[in-house]
Amino acid sequence: MPASNQQLTPEEGFLFTLIVDRKSVGIGKARELFPFGEVNFDKAKAALLTKGIITIGRGRGGSLQLAEPKGPEAAEPNGLMTLGLPATQPPVTYPKRGPGRPPKAQGQQANGQVALSLEANG
Repeated sequence: MPASNQQLTPEEGFLFTLIVDRKSVGIGKARELFPFGEVNFDKAKAALLTKGIITIGRGRGGSLQLAEPKGPEAAEPNGLMTLGLPATQPPVTYPKRGPGRPPKAQGQQANGQVALSLEANG
């Protein structure tokens, strides 16, 4: 969110709101949705980039997204830091197949069908 001392023009405000609502928007889509014309779109995009409010992301034509806050206004990530130190979590381990585990089903048993004995036909 822009700092309270930064004033946005209506064009910049529209583009900022568009990015906030969608979290990230392709430049082509933003240009399509922008009602003030291409020249004003380029000016608004350049102004928001210069003010450090948005950044250009990846994508075929690029994408616009909110810039990460820096300095004292940057919030500490939830769950990632504890008392300023990185939180450590034990690695996830899964039990391995042991010798006491029954063998996998073979043939028709794997499909849930039971094989009939040939002695019944004889």
